[in-house]
Amino acid sequence: NYMKKIILFYLINTFVFAQLFINEIDYDQPGTDAGEFIEISGPSGVYSNVLIRLMNGNNNSEYGSYQISTLELDDENSGYGFFVIGSSVVSNVDYSSGFPSSNAIQNGEPDGIELWLSGELIDAVSYEGPMDDSNGNLMEEATPNDDEDQYWEGGEGLSIGRIGLDGSPWGVSNSSPGSINPGQILDENADFPPVANAGNDMVVNIGDVVTLDGSNST
Repeated sequence: NYMKKIILFYLINTFVFAQLFINEIDYDQPGTDAGEFIEISGPSGVYSNVLIRLMNGNNNSEYGSYQISTLELDDENSGYGFFVIGSSVVSNVDYSSGFPSSNAIQNGEPDGIELWLSGELIDAVSYEGPMDDSNGNLMEEATPNDDEDQYWEGGEGLSIGRIGLDGSPWGVSNSSPGSINPGQILDENADFPPVANAGNDMVVNIGDVVTLDGSNST
């Protein structure tokens, strides 16, 4: 009986810090900031003390935060659920308290979003450039090259979202607040295509020696 209690305690703690993650970000809806949103996803269940922090990459300061004492995710797709933070004009919004109708999510270069659970930083995503999180670690970069259309939102009804679970590549597609992203696969064993990044474009002359840097490839 004692061993059962230990196992149960371990399972509960494992679930508390399960793969809750930032799944979709709409930070640049043309003409109306009221249409912007943040979507959280993770295994279905109840999560306590969830905090979203909006961070300015120029000085790594917080310019907005949203505290959610209890976040409940239903099984909406393959055992995963979705929670949408935004204004009331966004479809399927779950949380709008304190979310402004203008200048909701900054789109400077860079900016980022942090996800905290029970006082622990569990996910941090930057867009439009690299930046560090509150713990001094490099954030996951959702727009590794914003000069290319495939990584640049900036269009009516478009957002950036993951094509899989936490850690999978990001892409630009139609906004899908409160549901699975277009083309997203919620499968831990999925094999996602590589993303090649050889560095910034260069103009060179014939015969020049050129060094390419692929360290930002995934």
